[in-house]
Amino acid sequence: TLKPMVIRLWFGGGGRIVKSDIEKSSGDIRADQTLKAAASRVGAIPALPPEFIKEYRNKGVPVRFTVKPN
Repeated sequence: TLKPMVIRLWFGGGGRIVKSDIEKSSGDIRADQTLKAAASRVGAIPALPPEFIKEYRNKGVPVRFTVKPN
């Protein structure tokens, strides 16, 4: 089973994801790489308010994922 993962995302103008780092590994390098690739494919979250982007621009936002078996 995979451990919970945490990816930290940094946002730029328009909610564009400008950087992502795995902060807490799942214990499986392929799962971690898949999570990072998924963040890259999202590209942007345009609904983020400018105040949110400004507040977290330098420190990023941690996002936690837990994979549960079927």
